[in-house]
Amino acid sequence: MGGWITQEQRERKINLILSFIFLFRFVTARDLSLLGSTILGINMRRTTEYLLRNGLIGSFEVYDPVRTTGYYLFKEGLARLPKSLLEYEYSFFPARYKSSMFWHGEGVIKVFLMVQKMAPKGYWMSEWMVRQDKVKIVGQKAMGGKLRWRKKGVLEGRLPDGMFVVGKKARIAIEYEKTLKNANNWKRMIRDLEYGLKEREKIDLVTKDIVRGRNFEAVLFVFNEQQTFIRYLGKFDKYSRISNEEMLELGAINETINLKRYFLSTLDELKKGHVFRTKGGKISLSEMFNFVENGTANN
Repeated sequence: MGGWITQEQRERKINLILSFIFLFRFVTARDLSLLGSTILGINMRRTTEYLLRNGLIGSFEVYDPVRTTGYYLFKEGLARLPKSLLEYEYSFFPARYKSSMFWHGEGVIKVFLMVQKMAPKGYWMSEWMVRQDKVKIVGQKAMGGKLRWRKKGVLEGRLPDGMFVVGKKARIAIEYEKTLKNANNWKRMIRDLEYGLKEREKIDLVTKDIVRGRNFEAVLFVFNEQQTFIRYLGKFDKYSRISNEEMLELGAINETINLKRYFLSTLDELKKGHVFRTKGGKISLSEMFNFVENGTANN
């Protein structure tokens, strides 16, 4: 394992690695290396060998789009996770690995690590975990090996790539955008995000009571590079200068958008702790957390 650390510290770091793999169902050697350099400060190669040798994780080879190794959890690794995570049903099958999602998945993990480093008391929920929560609300069952979750009023189309929870359950939907979406995909994405931002009757997952609330309180877009960021910022700027009626006539969104709830950044800016408001310029990531936690973004 390397380094002068106690057995308790070593075990804690191992459990954090197992939790990291759990959050994303599987990770690559590249992802683990980034985790080691940004959060844990340990030699991930030797640690990975230890996890494999002790039967906590399994591995599979990735050949496309780059050659690397993927890792997922064995039941022995799952057994070491906290009960709060084990409320979610974990499964990963190497044979179902999709190379087409490689770069997007790697980008989402980079966003997670940057945000988690700056907000150690917050926690991340991946898309698959959010989906399971939604299904639990309506008591849906697995049918034919697939969860029938695409039903209006349950998930309303798409889900964000992840959700970061800060403070007293203040939730920020995270969208990682590697490339610019076409007009129709953009409209669908904003429509579904706006549905999640609207206050309406919901079922509390803990008490099962009907309450009023949102799926999340704000949205953070993170872009792979500057040009795409500028294009999206321009879209939001256009919506800030025209009326809702004009938006409907243009066929732009078909939604009333509260721009205070949207934040944007790039991977490079997020690494520096910077995000941008659609109206109001650059702020720090901690300021965004305060806005969301204190309800400022919802006014």
